[in-house]
Amino acid sequence: MDKISISYYSIVSAIIFFNIGLILILILRHSLFFLVKYGEWCLLLLFIFSVIRILLPLDSVNAIVIHSNKVYPGILKMLHMPLITNQYSLGYILLIIWITGIIFMILKDCYLYFNEFRYIKKFLLVHDEQVDRISKEIFFKNVEIFVTPNISVPKATGILKPYIYLPPLHVSDDEMRLIIKHEICHIRGGDIAIKILFSIFTDIFWWNPFMYIYQHEVDNLLELRCDHNITENMDQKEKANYLSTILHVIKQSKSYTDNYLTRSVMNFINYKTEDITKQRFQVIMRRKNYWRSEKCIVINSLVFVLFIASFFIIVQPAYYPERNEADHILEINTINSFILLSNNDYLLYINNEPYGYLSASELDTLPYSELEIIKEE
Repeated sequence: MDKISISYYSIVSAIIFFNIGLILILILRHSLFFLVKYGEWCLLLLFIFSVIRILLPLDSVNAIVIHSNKVYPGILKMLHMPLITNQYSLGYILLIIWITGIIFMILKDCYLYFNEFRYIKKFLLVHDEQVDRISKEIFFKNVEIFVTPNISVPKATGILKPYIYLPPLHVSDDEMRLIIKHEICHIRGGDIAIKILFSIFTDIFWWNPFMYIYQHEVDNLLELRCDHNITENMDQKEKANYLSTILHVIKQSKSYTDNYLTRSVMNFINYKTEDITKQRFQVIMRRKNYWRSEKCIVINSLVFVLFIASFFIIVQPAYYPERNEADHILEINTINSFILLSNNDYLLYINNEPYGYLSASELDTLPYSELEIIKEE
């Protein structure tokens, strides 16, 4: 028997752990103490592991099974409830709705991405001597920098062919260097690809409210990471100059008509969430250059340990054999019992009656390890 498999319950467990990861990130991102002390890298690591976890819904035979006595069995009973002249169950109808929603969301996003791309292509490009001169100093391969009056804040876009678009700004050379470095940081970190990847996850789990809340958190975490990369080796005066640059851009951004350009671009400033701008300032000024301490290593290691441990925990409904007329528990043996393997799910039969599903970890324990496993044809 395989040591690792994928079953209906392992998929559900993966979704549960994925959402737990999102909730933890939402809580910790709002903690200034946590960001100053441990940094946004821990949250990004938690985000990466959460995504990997849902992509790998594996079930280990050594997993600890958490039995749900009422909630899970109740949900399954409701999903198997027959509807529409007893031909289709509620679960089947919900599955059709889920798939239909995924198709609709993907088509909608493709339409919005296409509109953004078409709008960007219509930008009026103007020559700016300062930008041309500084962009040659800060050369980054395969990146083109343009100035356009069609936007209000600097933006980075593109995956295979990245572009940086800047509004006409009245800033010093040092400030312009910081602005361009910030946008290059987004490109170097693959932030556009990360946004689009999470957008695909949102389309798949469109029914999950946490996905929509977290869409903004992706931008916030990437901005915090970008700020850290730029200010990591700066002293307090240089950090103050960096924050002053952000303020200058805010003051000169009088028009917010380009706010809908959010799906395929990284904005220098997020006007939709003013709290994150304030938090960026506080984190930059309060964080010390030696913030990477042993405690950071410990907490990142803890995140990794929890990620690995999640593969050894599975939630499934608890089923108990009914008692017969003599009030004795039904005996499970090789004569009256067997296991049916159907769609990677293991269903226990006693006296030719289904009694519940088994996890991969239970199959190696008595009395189930002695039973015959029959594959459904």
